[in-house]
Amino acid sequence: MKCIIIDDDQISINALQHCISKAPFLDLIGSFNNSKDALEFTTKELPDLIFLDIEMPEISGLDFLRILTYKPQVIFVTSNKDYALDAFDFNIDDFLLKPLVLSRFLNAVNKVKDRWNIKKNKVLLHPEDHSIFVKSEAKLIKINTENILMIEALADYVSIYTDTKTFTIHGTMKGFESKLPADEFIRIHRSYIVRFNAITEIENNHIRLGKKLLPIGKNYKDNLLKRINLI
Repeated sequence: MKCIIIDDDQISINALQHCISKAPFLDLIGSFNNSKDALEFTTKELPDLIFLDIEMPEISGLDFLRILTYKPQVIFVTSNKDYALDAFDFNIDDFLLKPLVLSRFLNAVNKVKDRWNIKKNKVLLHPEDHSIFVKSEAKLIKINTENILMIEALADYVSIYTDTKTFTIHGTMKGFESKLPADEFIRIHRSYIVRFNAITEIENNHIRLGKKLLPIGKNYKDNLLKRINLI
């Protein structure tokens, strides 16, 4: 995987370079202490993975993601844990706190590598458009599955929550589940399907999805625990 570092702190860059050297599948192709230079390089080279600091001069890490014209794998690296919610909002792959811990870093990049391999193989084998059409108010609305955060069952209806809007349509969870990429979503309850990498916390029989606290059904807990990597 081609990767780059964007961080205005040289000590953090050095620490990331050391950690990256311990992951043989990562190929570091650039390190940048400002987002402006990184943006120009990224647009040309299209790295697979970006280690991104959030608090950056001129262009913040969050604005950097808004400007990007393609969607790489992204790991936020920051000293401020309050940005965890932004990680959820931007649907990034992981969130590392400074100072870095090598075991936590390796856990994060291995998960990213697995997702990247699945995405790469899917593009090679199935170059289909990752979208679905839903009927809403007598119109057919196209929804990119990458923008779906969760689905909730409501009797004979299903509510689809995206990062900007909620759609309620007539249908069943089973029918909807079959249309979603299995590597990106997971059923946690008979009433809930969620985007797997949007889960920010698991406690007892609940998960946290941003500000939402959702129950884990006893018939779905084992499958959820198999999907996560514990350290």
